[in-house]
Amino acid sequence: MAVMRNKATAIRHCPLLMAVFLAGSAAFGQTVASEPERVARPMSGPADPGRESVKAYELHEEELGTQTGAPVDSGFVFYDNSYLQPPYVVSRRGMGVFINEKLIKPPFLPWPLPGDDATLGAADPPLPTSIDATTTPWDDTLKEYLQRKAAYFEASYARDEAIARMAEAYRALPCVRAMLPDTQYHDTEARVVTWTNGLTENVRLLPLVGRRIQWTRERLIQELETNCRAQIEARLRKGDVYFFWGPNGPFTGGPGFVEKSFPQVLRILRSSDPDDEKIAALQRPEAGSVPQDVAALFVRGFSAPPELEERLAKHIERFQRERAERAKQPPSPPSPQPAPNGESGADVPRG
Repeated sequence: MAVMRNKATAIRHCPLLMAVFLAGSAAFGQTVASEPERVARPMSGPADPGRESVKAYELHEEELGTQTGAPVDSGFVFYDNSYLQPPYVVSRRGMGVFINEKLIKPPFLPWPLPGDDATLGAADPPLPTSIDATTTPWDDTLKEYLQRKAAYFEASYARDEAIARMAEAYRALPCVRAMLPDTQYHDTEARVVTWTNGLTENVRLLPLVGRRIQWTRERLIQELETNCRAQIEARLRKGDVYFFWGPNGPFTGGPGFVEKSFPQVLRILRSSDPDDEKIAALQRPEAGSVPQDVAALFVRGFSAPPELEERLAKHIERFQRERAERAKQPPSPPSPQPAPNGESGADVPRG
């Protein structure tokens, strides 16, 4: 779900995936806000330790195949605050999406799906004994338990009651350290959950729709390719900037952000100011009004070569040139309006 806010947008999942699975799965993030101030906000948490993390998910490359896009010379990508040099190759390996061999979107569900879909919602599932204080949000057993718990509550109670009961189910998990209301975006169907592994994220308690999508191999591949890999590739061609902290995030800004705010962001990050002053400066409007928790991630070990500013200047020139060319184009003629009697307003011969 995307929650629009002044100059920031909170994105946790691809829209379709949010309608299917509870938060707690490491799913896809994408930007949907309009230009020129398009910014997406990440969840906070520890950085991805690298390729080793993929083992916890199993990519299923052999079953789901791979897809590699053409190199992209535009846009900007940062991974764990280190600038990745272009060209950017966005690829899909089974259920994982990568940029230049860096895992940016881990699998969002176990595959094949566990259990019999016909049993979803039929009974209140007990808490599996394997779930304890060391369980992570990406644990397949935990994800299946929460999925079945939500299905049971949805089938048995009105939505408000189901949400309240699901909140209690999260609060009772031994791997949840704290849970608070969503006071930033005021989403009554979401909670801010802190897990015992240190990850804090915005969790949707129930799917956005009442029925789960029936995933087939073909539909899953289509979603991974169309809504994730290809969309990121298209955004980079447009000139977007992406910040990834391991598989968490991303924070993305469109051409409007790149042109108006990104130069200021770079100046702040390169300065010798104390981190708390940098965080405060990044929250100002001229820097894009970066949320405080995101700004704290920005200042942590930022690294970029000096030639980045030169490349940024070329992008800004391109945006300005494209905007000038669009301004030269004549406006589209208005559509003919129907006459009051229902006939076309165009002149027609009359007998």
